[in-house]
Amino acid sequence: MDFTIYDIIRFYRRRSRLLLTLFVGIFLVTVSIFLLSTKQYQASLEMLPPDTRMDGLSAAAGGSLAQALMGGGSTNPDFANFLASMGSIQLAERLLTEPKIAQTVFIDRWDTEQKRWKPSSSPVALVGRVLRFVFGMKAAEAPTPFEMRAFVLSSLDVSKNSDSRSTRLSFRHYDPAFARLFLSQVIREQDEILRKQKLSVYEKENAALRERFNGEQSRGVQEYMIRWISENESKIVKAESAEYFSFQVLDPISVTVEPVSPQPLLSVVISFIAALLGSLFILAIIGFARLLARASAAP
Repeated sequence: MDFTIYDIIRFYRRRSRLLLTLFVGIFLVTVSIFLLSTKQYQASLEMLPPDTRMDGLSAAAGGSLAQALMGGGSTNPDFANFLASMGSIQLAERLLTEPKIAQTVFIDRWDTEQKRWKPSSSPVALVGRVLRFVFGMKAAEAPTPFEMRAFVLSSLDVSKNSDSRSTRLSFRHYDPAFARLFLSQVIREQDEILRKQKLSVYEKENAALRERFNGEQSRGVQEYMIRWISENESKIVKAESAEYFSFQVLDPISVTVEPVSPQPLLSVVISFIAALLGSLFILAIIGFARLLARASAAP
C-alpha cells in the first residue's frame, strides 16, 4: 500500500490530541531530568608555558648552540603536550597518593566503613581480574595510575589562546571546593614533575657542553660555551628553588559562584527537540503497528 505526504499529515492530524499528550509528557520528563541532574561548578585558571618567559634572543641563541652541539632539539612543555606524554602517568601516580582526591574521584570504590578499596565492577576491570587469576597474579583493588590518568584526560579541559600563547585549564565537579583542590593539586604536581625533567635536561646538556669544551680549539666558541654553561647553572638553581614555577599562572584559580551546568535554556531547547521527535516517532510506530495488525487480519 502506497502512502503520500497528505496521508501522513492526515494521520497525525486525526491523532493530534495523542500527539500533544506525548509531546508534553516527553518534554516534562526530559527537562526534569536535565534540571534535576547534579549541578557542576567549574574551576579554571590561565597560565603561560615556560618558553614564553625565556630571555629573548640570548636564550634562543643559546638554545641553537646547544642543539648544534648536542644534535637534538627541545620540545615545548605546554600542558596539552604534558597530558599526552608519559608525564601524565607520573601525575596520576602523585594524585593517587592524595586521599582526598583519590577517594573523591573513585568514590564508588572507596569503602568508608572498612577504610579500604573495593574492586571495580566495570567490564574492563572484570576482564583484568580474570586474566590476573589465570596467570596467578593478585587482583588489583585500588585504582591504578592508568585509571586516574584516564580521569584526568577526560575531565580537564585545555584550550590555547593563540594570541597570547596562554593556556586555559578548566575542571568541573559537583563540589566547588574539590574543583579548586583538584586543579591546584594538578598544577602543583605537574610543576614538580616538569621541574625534575628540566633539571635532568640541564644537567645532561651541561655534561655534553663540558665534554665538547675540552676538545674545542676555538677560543671564541669556548667562551660562548662557558656563558651557556653558566646560564644553565643559574637555571638549575632556579629549578631547585621551591619558588620557581614551570608554568606562570596569570590569574588565581577561580570557581564559578553559580553552577555552569545544567543550563536551563539549553535544557529547555534540547527537551523541546527531543519531545518533538520522540512524539512523532512513537506515533509513527503506533500507526505502523496498526497497519500490520490490519494486514494480518485481512483474508
